[in-house]
Amino acid sequence: MSSVHLSDIRRTTSFRLAVLFLAVFGATGALLIGYLYWQTAGYLSSRVDAALVEQTARWSLFDAEKLLRELNGHAARDPASREPYGLFSATGRSVAGAIDSVRLVREFDRPFDFSLNGPDGKPQPMRGMAHVLDDGRVLLLTRDISSVGEFDELMVRAIRLRSGIDSRGGPARSGGVGLRRQAPHRCHYAVDRAHRRRPFE
Repeated sequence: MSSVHLSDIRRTTSFRLAVLFLAVFGATGALLIGYLYWQTAGYLSSRVDAALVEQTARWSLFDAEKLLRELNGHAARDPASREPYGLFSATGRSVAGAIDSVRLVREFDRPFDFSLNGPDGKPQPMRGMAHVLDDGRVLLLTRDISSVGEFDELMVRAIRLRSGIDSRGGPARSGGVGLRRQAPHRCHYAVDRAHRRRPFE
């Protein structure tokens, strides 16, 4: 009875074709996941920006009394500070809202990224937009974008696993199987969380 050594198997055409097929399959999967990530991440980000632009334009038309009423009412409905707002005087003094520092404003009339400490004291990623009102006051509207960050992290991990690379730069191990099984559910959760959150209500 003859035996085939492992070194002999590695030299066979069938084995080399199988390895080539696995490499092509892994690369194709990584490219597909990367494309889906790019499309979905862009969609989520554009939704946040569109909501900020629309809300800023609408709230900028409120008179002083209505604006204060809306800001105070929103702060009461948003105890977790998922979408904190702020109104500041022309000199930068806090007038209303959950945000008390105008220094967070990086630019005007364009959405920008920044971080804000949440109720637990940990910094949370935010997207905001500031606008100077006709009377010189500054209106700042923001939104928590941690769900977009969760989606980014999930998709990057999926791409690494599909391409056979773990987070430490080495080959992916058996733990990747569990992530592959969980990825569709976690991805759906992150997208659904960002999609369902009605902007600025």
